[in-house]
Amino acid sequence: HEAGIKFDLFDVARIFEKTPYIADLKPGGKYVAKDMFEAGGIPLLMKTLLDHGYLHGDCLTVTGRTLAENMEHVAWNDSQDVVRPA
Repeated sequence: HEAGIKFDLFDVARIFEKTPYIADLKPGGKYVAKDMFEAGGIPLLMKTLLDHGYLHGDCLTVTGRTLAENMEHVAWNDSQDVVRPA
């Protein structure tokens, strides 16, 4: 209400329907941040989001390279189940 935006629980439900659940982390999941790091960390999470169209790969980063270029070296780790495909 403070922002003057009107939405109800049905609007929230529509947002949840298209929001990927890709990391099984506590408090609702079974893993902690250390497990996420060992599975591949934020690079693996970002690569997953990029590969499924949730991030724009052509955005420049502080490295001077695009996000897609920075994620080229990140490989999926089949031996983990902390991060899920988006």
